[in-house]
Amino acid sequence: MLRIEGRFPSPGDYRIHLCDQCGECAEVCPVEAITFENGVWLIDEDVCIACHECVEACPKDVMIINPETDIPAKCILCGECAEICPRQAIEIRQTAAAGEGK
Repeated sequence: MLRIEGRFPSPGDYRIHLCDQCGECAEVCPVEAITFENGVWLIDEDVCIACHECVEACPKDVMIINPETDIPAKCILCGECAEICPRQAIEIRQTAAAGEGK
């Protein structure tokens, strides 16, 4: 997930939370529900036991808990956020090979 955080009194000051595909979430998953496929770490909701260890381990604070399923979720680099942004303020660029962000 891409999370943009702006806070009063500096509404123009934003903190960008973006998954850099470092894989630390997968390292702590006790059931190996997070796998690396096509350059992206993916969460298998059928395997996940909702322990939230991955959320705690995320150094970028980008993983969220889906309130309907209690399963963690993260950016999968699909680009939908960039496509639907009405101001075209989001651009997805490759800066390093996925998984090499450590």
